[in-house]
Amino acid sequence: EIADLYLTDAGDDTFRDHGDHNDTIFGQGGDDDIGTSGGQDNFYGGLGDDTLTIDWSDATDHVGLFQGVTYGYVGVDFGSSTRRVDWSSFEHLNVKSGSGDDILEGVANQSDVLDGGAGTDEWDDDFTSLTAAFSIDMAQVSTSTGQTFSDGTTVRNLEIADLYLSNTGGDTFRDSGAYNDTVFGQGGNDDIGTSGGQDYFDGGLGDDTLTIDWSDATDHVGLFQGVTYGFVGVDFGSSTRRVDWTGFEHLNVKSGSSDDTLEGVANQSDILDGGAGTDEWDDDFTNLATGLSIDMALVSSASGQTLSDGSTLRNLEIADLYLSDTGGDTFRDSGSYDDRVYGQGGDDNLGTSGGSDYIDGGAGTDTLVIDWSGTSAPVVISTALTLAYAGSDFASASDRVDWTSMEKLDVTAGNADDTLTALSNGSVMNGGGGNDTVTGDVGDDTLGGGTGADTLAGNDGNDILIGGGGADSIDGGAGNDTASYAGSAVGVNVQLQYGVIQGGDATGDTFTSIENLTGSDQGDTLYGNPSANILMGGGGTDYLKGLNGADKLYGDAGDDWLYVDYLDTVAEGGSGIDRLIVVNANGVTNAVGANGIEIATGNTGNDTFDGSGATADLTLRGRSGNDVLTGGDGDDYLYGDAGIDQLTGGAGLDRLFIDENDTLYNGGAGTQDRILVQQLASATSGVTVDMA
Repeated sequence: EIADLYLTDAGDDTFRDHGDHNDTIFGQGGDDDIGTSGGQDNFYGGLGDDTLTIDWSDATDHVGLFQGVTYGYVGVDFGSSTRRVDWSSFEHLNVKSGSGDDILEGVANQSDVLDGGAGTDEWDDDFTSLTAAFSIDMAQVSTSTGQTFSDGTTVRNLEIADLYLSNTGGDTFRDSGAYNDTVFGQGGNDDIGTSGGQDYFDGGLGDDTLTIDWSDATDHVGLFQGVTYGFVGVDFGSSTRRVDWTGFEHLNVKSGSSDDTLEGVANQSDILDGGAGTDEWDDDFTNLATGLSIDMALVSSASGQTLSDGSTLRNLEIADLYLSDTGGDTFRDSGSYDDRVYGQGGDDNLGTSGGSDYIDGGAGTDTLVIDWSGTSAPVVISTALTLAYAGSDFASASDRVDWTSMEKLDVTAGNADDTLTALSNGSVMNGGGGNDTVTGDVGDDTLGGGTGADTLAGNDGNDILIGGGGADSIDGGAGNDTASYAGSAVGVNVQLQYGVIQGGDATGDTFTSIENLTGSDQGDTLYGNPSANILMGGGGTDYLKGLNGADKLYGDAGDDWLYVDYLDTVAEGGSGIDRLIVVNANGVTNAVGANGIEIATGNTGNDTFDGSGATADLTLRGRSGNDVLTGGDGDDYLYGDAGIDQLTGGAGLDRLFIDENDTLYNGGAGTQDRILVQQLASATSGVTVDMA
C-alpha cells in the first residue's frame, strides 16, 4: 500500500498512489507525472519537465495548495490535515479539489490544470514572467468547461481570483460577479474589470484601465478618485459591492438605476456612464493644456459627449468640475440641476439654463452665460451680491446662480419684468418680454429690452442698445453709443437731428445720448446730427444722411442712397446698386466701386470720384465744379457736366460725356469706348478731340 521509490533517471515515468497512505517518490530524470489521491505524501520531480497530479475531488473539507511553500493539504491547516503533499521540482500542476471552499495556486506560467470542483474556490497565480498578454474571464473560469490561456494553463470551477498578471503584456481581466478578487496588473497596458464583490485592483506600471460594470445596481454608486475607491450602497464600509484601486490611468464605468456620483481620473480618456437615475459627474481637468467644451445636454443623453482629452461621458445630469487651468473652456449645464463649476485659468465661457448653480470663473477674462428665456418669473441680476435669480427673492428661487471671478455677463431673461445689471468688462443682456430695466456699466455693453416698454441705460462705454418692440427709454450715457433696430420687422425712420423716432420697433422710443444708428433689414431712413455719427442701413433700400459731422455711412445690403458731405470719412454701399450723393458745395473725394458704390453724383464743389480697380459698371456724374472722374474695369458712364472736368475711362466699354471745358485723359484699355460731346448752352466754341 505504501511506496518509497526512486523512479527511472531517464524515462518519462508515471506514478499514482493507492489512497490514504503516506508515499515518498523521487522522479529523478525524465518528464514524470507523479500523482496522489490521499495520504501524506512527499514527491520530488527531479530533473525534466514534471507534472504533479493531485486528485482530491472527493474531499469535502477545504483544500489548500500553495506554491510559495510547495505543499497542499485537505483540512483546517497543513499540520492537522489527513491528506497533504509536500513537493519540489515540479514544473506543472494538474489539480482537482472537492466540494469545500478551496484555494489553488498554480506554478508560474507552466501550463497548469486547476479544477476547483464544487464550492466557492479561489485561484492564486503569478504570471509575472509571461511575456505575452493574455485575457482572463472569471465568468468562464468559474464554469466546468473553464478557460485555457495563451501559456497553456487551463482553469475551471474557480470563482475567486488572487493574481499577478504578466509584467510586459497588455492583459485583460474580468471577474465573475459577487466574489472578492485581488489582481495586480504589473507592467503593460492592462484592462482590469469588476462587476461585483469587494475587490482590490492594482494597475501597476503602464497605461491601465479600470473597468467597472455595475449597470445592474439599484443602490447608489459612489466612485471617488481622491480615495481611489468605488462602492454600491450607503457608504463604502457597509457596501456589498466595492473596489479599491491604485495605479490606474483610465476609468470605464457603468453605474445603475440609482442617483450615482462618478469621479473621473484627471485628463485620462475616461468613459463614465451614469445609467438611469439622476447622476453626478465629478472631475478635475486642471492639468489639461487645451480648453474643453462641455455641454451637459449632451453629457446627460444616452449617446453622450466625447471631450478633446478623449473622455466620453453619458447619462450624467449634474456637474461638479474643475476645468483646465490654461485653456479657454466652455461649459453649458443641462437644465434644472444644481451644478458647481470652477473655470480656473483661461478666458472661460460658463453657462447655466436652470437650477441652483455655483460658478467660479477663476483667473482670466471670464463670461457667465445665463439663459433663463423660458422662465415666467422676474429675473434679477445683482452684481453687488454676485448672484442672479428668477423669482420673488433669491432664497426661494429654483433658478439661481452664485458666481465669483466673472468679468462679463451674457443674460437672456424671460417674459416677466426683469432687472438686469451688467458687469464692468462689457456684458450682453436681453430682457425678453415684459417691461425690463437693463443697465450697463463701464464696459462696452449690448443691452436689449425685448418686447415691452423697457428702460435701457448704457452708462459708460461704447454701448449698443436694442429697445425691441414697445415704447422704450434708451439712454446711451457716456461713450459712443448706438441705437439698433436690426431686429425690427418693419423699416424705421430715425433722425437724430430732428427728433424723429418712428416706424417699426422705433415707434414710441425716446433717446438720450445716442450717437449712432443701425437700421433693420427693411427700408430705413437714418439721419445723424452735427456730431460724428455711424449709420448702418442693414438690408433693404435705405436712405442715410450724416448731417455735417465726421460721419461713417454703411449701406449694407439693398439698393441704398448715401448722402455725404466733405466731413464724412467713410461711405460704403455694401451689396446692391448703391448711390452716393454729395449734398453741399465743398466738394468731396471718394473711392467708388470697390466700396460698393456704383452710382455717384457730385454737387457744385470740386468732386473726385475714383473707381480704379472696380469691376462693377459705374455711373459717375460731376455736375458743377471742376471734377475728376475715373472709371474702373466695367462698362462705365462718366459725365463731366459743368466745370473744367478730367475724365479717365479705364478698362471696359466706357461712355465719356464731355464739353469744351473738359479734359479727356484716355478711354482706358477698352477698344469700343465712346466720347459724347455735351455742348453747354453758353458755349462759344466747339470741342476738339484728338484721337491720336
